[in-house]
Amino acid sequence: MNRKTSQALVEVSELIELIYDTSQTDERWPQLLKDMDQYLQHFEGKNSPSGMLSEQVDQLSNHLLRSFQFNEVSDKATHQQFISSQLLDQLPIGVIVTNAKAEVITLNQQASESINTHHALSIQANTLQANTPQNTTLLHQHIQQLSDGSSQEDGISLSLVQGANQPTLSIWISTMLNQNTPEHAEQNLIAIYIISSCIKPEYDTLVLQKHFGLTAAETHLTKTLTNGCHNLVEAADTIGISVHTARTHMKRIFAKTQCSSQVELVKMILTSPAILKQNNLHPFFEPHPTHHSITLFDGRKFGYMTFGNPNAEPLIYCHALVHSDQQLLPNKTLQNTKDFHIIVPMRPGFLNSDWISTTPSLHDHAKDIIQLTQTLDISTFHVLGYSNGAPYASALAYFYPKYTTSLTLVAPIVPPDIDQRKDLPPADRYMLQLGKHLPKRALRVLSKTVLRSMWQRPDELTKRAFVYASTSEKVFLQSKDVNDYLKHWIQSVYPEKTAAVSHDLMVRIRPWGFELKNIEVPTQVWHAKDDTISPFCCGKTLTSNIPNAIMHTLEHGGHYILYEHFSRILVHLKSSYS
Repeated sequence: MNRKTSQALVEVSELIELIYDTSQTDERWPQLLKDMDQYLQHFEGKNSPSGMLSEQVDQLSNHLLRSFQFNEVSDKATHQQFISSQLLDQLPIGVIVTNAKAEVITLNQQASESINTHHALSIQANTLQANTPQNTTLLHQHIQQLSDGSSQEDGISLSLVQGANQPTLSIWISTMLNQNTPEHAEQNLIAIYIISSCIKPEYDTLVLQKHFGLTAAETHLTKTLTNGCHNLVEAADTIGISVHTARTHMKRIFAKTQCSSQVELVKMILTSPAILKQNNLHPFFEPHPTHHSITLFDGRKFGYMTFGNPNAEPLIYCHALVHSDQQLLPNKTLQNTKDFHIIVPMRPGFLNSDWISTTPSLHDHAKDIIQLTQTLDISTFHVLGYSNGAPYASALAYFYPKYTTSLTLVAPIVPPDIDQRKDLPPADRYMLQLGKHLPKRALRVLSKTVLRSMWQRPDELTKRAFVYASTSEKVFLQSKDVNDYLKHWIQSVYPEKTAAVSHDLMVRIRPWGFELKNIEVPTQVWHAKDDTISPFCCGKTLTSNIPNAIMHTLEHGGHYILYEHFSRILVHLKSSYS
């Protein structure tokens, strides 16, 4: 064993320790990628013992898989809590979820604003407190009794008076179903609904009437009671009716809703469909108007999005790794082109396209796209591939030239036999190197670690890109629209779509299955000299290898020239092939 290999073996214990440390503290992933890459380089080349590289790869892969399996349950619980918080934010009332000890599990935006504004409730050392010691004791007793089942009620109300000229805060404390997560499995969680005259939730009046069979007058009174009026006399005065009339309405309301008290009525209304007005829902929870899908011959769902003019020439757009499932570009106005009908096929595992366990090839995806175009009765089309989408676009042009009018590649990546590693940012370079050695399962674990870190820290994606970015790329990344676009992507892919992202990341190291010199379709390549993600040499190499390809060189714009020059690219495409 030579000295170089012996030194590497001494360092393996530190690397294994870093693997397990990163599974707990995922922001250390850049260091892990770097150290693993440097470690495996010790075993490359003629001077390394035969089989030693394979042995070390197996060892590291086993530790990677084992370390991250330990975190799988906790990871899922964290994601479920995040989704629950997103759902709670759709409610136009304050909601706080606690455990039996009044420790806050989560709260929605309305509850946070109410706490900051009215001070009847507060959170101290992650424990929910009321405005006086007596109210805090009472609040904690109610929470404990409901959690352990010692209360005979299914919910308890509490009014917190804040002083002269201050609104009274009414809260309704109720149990939630047991949670199937380790930290909550042995207890009932508690939901606390906050009602105040300063918090006026919006209702869908027609839904409220129809759902409970109320008259217009009964609906008006019900809404008034749940908008901060704390007794019937106050409610009657607010809407301008006599107390006698209000009591008559209340009897009928109780009969129709099968409630026996005003508190019970308020809880029922606040958890009914009437409070979820359609225009309050986040777009994430609605079908998007551009989303479509077909069923392929093998039974898989194949999703796609459409933009632009449905009556214009079809343009198949092969998306980059980072892309929104709500819009084509950060600047929405650019995608409303009149010259093309833009169709965006979603690769397996993205958006509403089914994932498949076997690794699909570029040819496989091209076949799916052809089935899509035939379903849409499209005979010929242009194809544009951006960044990671370039291999997919190139495959479509190579395998189906009779359908492809033209091929446009923007800031493209290149096949793995073209070495551009020295020009890549460190994290990309390390991942590319590791991709040559590690098995797919281990690479998927690494990809998931990177995504989880960025999901937990949404600004990390932009910050890391900013470190090695060129000047024009930094200008682009500072835009709020771009930041929102990137954050939406990371939130939409983790954790359900990590397999799809991992597969797409590895497109840099998988053989394309064809040679560039055999692409016969008219081709244009757009690339900027200051691109730091897919270096300029990639565009030059593709242009020189594809027969009759034309290159458009931009001095500035970096990797994001598609977003900056989308209209220009489409205008040139239209004029070249019309």
